[in-house]
Amino acid sequence: MGEYHPDLMATFASRILKDGAVAEFPAQNVALTVWAFATLGVYDADMMAAFASHIRKPGVLDEFNPQNLANTAWAFATLGAQDSDLMAAVAARFDQNLQSRWNVTSFAGQEAANLAWGLVVSNALLDKPIAQLLALAVALDGSRPLAVQQIGQLHQVLLHVRLHARELPLSNKLLPHIRPLVERCAQSFAENSRRVSPSQLQRSVAAGLQRLGVAFREEVVLEDAGGYSVDMLLPEARVAIEVDGPSHFVKGADGLLPSGPTLLKRRQLEAFGYRVVSVPFWEWGALRSEGDEAAYLQQRGFGNGESLG
Repeated sequence: MGEYHPDLMATFASRILKDGAVAEFPAQNVALTVWAFATLGVYDADMMAAFASHIRKPGVLDEFNPQNLANTAWAFATLGAQDSDLMAAVAARFDQNLQSRWNVTSFAGQEAANLAWGLVVSNALLDKPIAQLLALAVALDGSRPLAVQQIGQLHQVLLHVRLHARELPLSNKLLPHIRPLVERCAQSFAENSRRVSPSQLQRSVAAGLQRLGVAFREEVVLEDAGGYSVDMLLPEARVAIEVDGPSHFVKGADGLLPSGPTLLKRRQLEAFGYRVVSVPFWEWGALRSEGDEAAYLQQRGFGNGESLG
């Protein structure tokens, strides 16, 4: 995430909300504003709600080009701003324009990946748009190979399809026909997962668990859960411990909130049958002694004869 001045961002959001200024924003400015806040990891709930309401008004989405649409979906998803009505409207606009105004050449790979990923982070079960975006990604990948980040996003989209095969029959039916991309996404995602190394914060939590006699493994790539890497795993109990540093959160008015990517990972891990226990960095950092750490971990269910957090 980029650096920002809290007072400046709060003032900016306040000015946007003042006197109905949101209604005066053209499509590009809407997309760029929410993208900027998401890039900085700043979640102003009132501002995002105002933009969502504005975007859903009749005719507003007609002015959005593919980049505006993708940036908006990505921004709301990144901030964890759940708005199913907004995502449904964005998906409907994509579908309508793909049939009338847009074609493959209207999109870049990043836009297709961002839009599909945005729908998935919001837990959308919009079968036709997701299938269309997967097919679009395949077509774009054929002319210019997708970047590693886009491949990672698409892997999470594909996991979403697998986990919701019944609700997404068109998308699920497409998978055998795009097998090369499916396999490439899975391989790339797993390779990136294996490159992760423990942070000092994670080592500190691991040391606390060891002092309590908890048996666990570190930096485990879960082959039965889409290739996700978890910081620590209690294999028998299928408990994944995630030591969440600052990059896993966005800055809300009342404190830090889990980011969209963090929420997506937790949700997908849980769908694969794992219990996820988060150890936020500020909670662990506030502990002043090994005794405090032991008490904290025991309160979460570790080291006291239980295996669940």
